[in-house]
Amino acid sequence: PLLQSLGISEKTLAHRYQPKLGARFYYPPTDRIATFPFQPSPGFTTPAYQVLRESFDELLFTRARDAGAVILPNSPVESLDENAAHVTLTDGRTLHARFLLDASGRRALIASKRNTRTVIHNYGRVGIYNYFRNLPPHDNDDPNYITMYLFDAGWVWLIPLADGRTSVGIVYHDLPRLHPPTAPSKEESLFWHAVNTMPRLAQRLQSAAPTDPFRAISDYSYTVSEKFGDRFALIGDAAGFLDPIFSSGVHLALCSAHRASTALLQKLNTGSDAALTDYANYMNQGFQVFQACVDRFYNRGLVENLFFMEKKPPEMHAAITRILAGHVWDRSNPILRLLGLS
Repeated sequence: PLLQSLGISEKTLAHRYQPKLGARFYYPPTDRIATFPFQPSPGFTTPAYQVLRESFDELLFTRARDAGAVILPNSPVESLDENAAHVTLTDGRTLHARFLLDASGRRALIASKRNTRTVIHNYGRVGIYNYFRNLPPHDNDDPNYITMYLFDAGWVWLIPLADGRTSVGIVYHDLPRLHPPTAPSKEESLFWHAVNTMPRLAQRLQSAAPTDPFRAISDYSYTVSEKFGDRFALIGDAAGFLDPIFSSGVHLALCSAHRASTALLQKLNTGSDAALTDYANYMNQGFQVFQACVDRFYNRGLVENLFFMEKKPPEMHAAITRILAGHVWDRSNPILRLLGLS
């Protein structure tokens, strides 16, 4: 519904992207699989989509330009200053504005400048990833589901995309020491080290072909304590980013951009910060739910006690599914009571 309100139709999304109709978790030590289909719910009758970020960003970029936004491509910000009258950016030229929405992603321009970003160290320490072609299915895999493999030192994502590729990534919580490296690069060595601890996954990847060099990112989870100020507000990853286990990044980014832009209109019209305060509280609540789930995931309590419960009560299965599908502002969800949030 949010994307449709921006003029991006369901038909466009369905044509471009892979539907995401559910998630499955595979636990190699016990050879068990927990499956969570995303059932339609009030206000959300269309499927989620697994987007390729380059394509999706271009779609949003083009839509913003067509709606009247002035785009200045390839203009990295060199400095930022604010005073009582305006905020000033320089990128080879000088730009003045009444207000700035910081969407600078993990660069987190304002949070870094104001020292309000705090790294979360007890989640995934390093993520290593690539795209693969010709990945065979896992038993009776539904291509509309994403799959997570869990292993002692972390977890693995497998995300099918509409162009026939599968995104495969290893997230290490505890990083092993490899002497000597077993592949041309340290990243590739760490990737295959994890894969080879899971025979079923190793067998699947044997016949698949990686399309790019292996890439890595580290210490990527962080919180930001200050979501807005007199002349700025933070949206997307500039306002905080969590471990990707529950695919929360794009979801929270879109919700924050929608909420912050609506609040900004009220700020400019009335001079009051009330709407921006509501925005910050709203996003903090959603972030808090995802963060609590990530905490339990890495402690394995959520996984072993709920995901792989032999006979999950139907209401608990539905509660987990709603979290996985991004409904993190539903305070009636019984999972929130288990997490101590309601």
